[in-house]
This record gives sequence, C-alpha cells and structure tokens, in this order.
Amino acid sequence: MGILFSHPQAERLVRRAPFRLAASIAAGLFAFLLAYALLNALLGEQPVESPEASTNSASGGNTSESTSGSLSLAARLPAGSVAFALPTGTQDSLFGSARVGDRLDVIAPVPGQDSAPATAAVMVRGATFLGRSTGPGNVILVQVSPEEGVVLGHLVQSGTRLTYALWSATGAPAPPAQP
Repeated sequence: MGILFSHPQAERLVRRAPFRLAASIAAGLFAFLLAYALLNALLGEQPVESPEASTNSASGGNTSESTSGSLSLAARLPAGSVAFALPTGTQDSLFGSARVGDRLDVIAPVPGQDSAPATAAVMVRGATFLGRSTGPGNVILVQVSPEEGVVLGHLVQSGTRLTYALWSATGAPAPPAQP
C-alpha cells in the first residue's frame, strides 16, 4: 500500500533521485538550524566546565576563564570534543532533573542478520549532558568526541529512534556480560 497522491505526476516526482536529494538536504538543513537554535538558547545559561577546570577547581586554582558564562559554548568545550543536539522523543522526562555534567549512554536499535531479531547497542558510552531545549522539539545537547558525533549524525539523519540511559552519580554502569 503506497502513499496516495492527488496529482498523477506527484508519485513519480517523489520517487526521483533529485527529489530525494533535495529532501535529504532539507532534512540536514533543518537539523543544523535546530542545533544552532539550541546552542544559542543554551549559551551562557549553563556553562560547561572542562576536565582541566575541574582539576584546577579541586586544587584551588582559578577557573574563571573556563567557566565564564560570557565565553561561547565552543570555547568552553574541552579540546577534542564537540557538542551535538539529539532528539529525545518520548524520553523527555528522563532529562527533567538531569544536570550539566551528568553522563549518559546513547542506545540505538541494530537490525538482526538474516532472520535474527533486532537488538539494541550502545552507540555512544559516557556522553556528557550539556543541557536541553525548553522550547518545542525536545532536544538535548551532549558533549562527545568528533567520531561519536559522526555516528550520532548518521543515526539522526537516518531517522533512527534513539534511547538513553542516564548514569548514576557514582559513575559508569558495569559493562554487560558477554554471552
């Protein structure tokens, strides 16, 4: 059963490669604009403290440069990491009481091979929570490595429904036992 179109030429148009390319570009532009809006909304609200700043703070050092609300988000990210916006879908309540610096895993479904059932796998382990959107869209901002950002970008662009597991304040959960 296919999509019903009111115009006979509409179905052929939708199935053509240029239309699919244009739709993909539009989806990418939408994701970029959503991330841009979220970053602008979060700037200065909840500063991100780098690992170096945490060390300086614990030893009584000056952390005003790394935690100042006047610095851009990019300036507050530790070297070698990126900020990434992710949709929360129906899991928005999980992040209602999450705080900047909390850690989480990003989980995605993995299709089974041949006739095996689908399963789930941790795609990013230990992403750092940077904040969430208070507007429409239910989006969170996380700090990850550039490589993890590429994986997340692919998952988001392909429409994969992501799930999240928030870590305990005492640290990472134990890795799952191998069968």
